[in-house]
Amino acid sequence: MTDMLVRLYALPAQPRSPLADGIGIHRAMAPERRRVVPWIEQTFGSGWAGEAEAAFASTPTRMHIAVFQDRIVGFACHDVTALGFFGPTGVDEAMRGRGIGEALLRESLTAMRNAGYCIIP
Repeated sequence: MTDMLVRLYALPAQPRSPLADGIGIHRAMAPERRRVVPWIEQTFGSGWAGEAEAAFASTPTRMHIAVFQDRIVGFACHDVTALGFFGPTGVDEAMRGRGIGEALLRESLTAMRNAGYCIIP
C-alpha cells in the first residue's frame, strides 16, 4: 500500500469534462443508501460495503456515485477509513476505461478541498 499526498489547492478550478455515454456523477444522498451499499457489497465485498456505510453517516455524505441508465456503475468515498483519506473506490468491471474512476477521484478530492482540507497559497 502506498500513501500519496495530493496538493488539493492545485486541482483544476474549472468543472471536469462531462463523461461520455450519459454517465452521471453526483454526491450520494441518504435515500440512496439502501441501493448503493448492497451494490458495493455484491460487487466489491463486505469490507468496502462497511466503509460505504460510514460514508452515509455524515451530512453531506462522503461518497460520490456514478450512474449509467439508472444503475450504479461506480463509487468513491473519502474520510471513511480515516479523516483525510480517499477510498475505497471502485468501478463496475464492464464500465472501466471510460474515465469514471478519474472523475470520481476528482469529485472526491474537490469535496475534500471544499471541506477545508487545504489552504490555498
